[in-house]
Amino acid sequence: LPLKHKLVLTLVSLSVLLNNGFFMMNEETLAYVEKDGSWLDARVVSRDEGTATLEALESKETFMVPADQVLLANVLAEDGVEDMTKLNYLHEPALLANLRQRFSRDHVYTYTGKICIAVNPFNWQVSKPLYEESVLVKYRGREMGDVAPHVYAVAEDAYQKIAGSG
Repeated sequence: LPLKHKLVLTLVSLSVLLNNGFFMMNEETLAYVEKDGSWLDARVVSRDEGTATLEALESKETFMVPADQVLLANVLAEDGVEDMTKLNYLHEPALLANLRQRFSRDHVYTYTGKICIAVNPFNWQVSKPLYEESVLVKYRGREMGDVAPHVYAVAEDAYQKIAGSG
């Protein structure tokens, strides 16, 4: 099956599992809850009759959410995930959390498949080394995904496709 069909099947399967109570949520289960347009880190406190109770980690405020609408959190490595299509949970707060984690480690580029997302560090000390010629050379002749996410990888991929079709 094409990736988009697999993703839809995975999301449908997860929804069915949540609705039927097969997915076990416990006090170790981390999730996100929306409040006033922001996403808060939370944990699942309890689940019953199609409803989950979440507790915001910082404020300890509780929220009742339909169980099939719980937005579960990914367990991220220290550097986050280079390609967000590899995250277990793909929703707005999970993507933002990964970008935040990578940004905190000065990784300004992150892939979502063939799309390269750049988060501006507003810091020349971080940015300047990213564009040195020695970095450019690392991407020449390489496939996207073989090296860390970078705009140079996108440019090299485009160049290879143009050169190969000419």
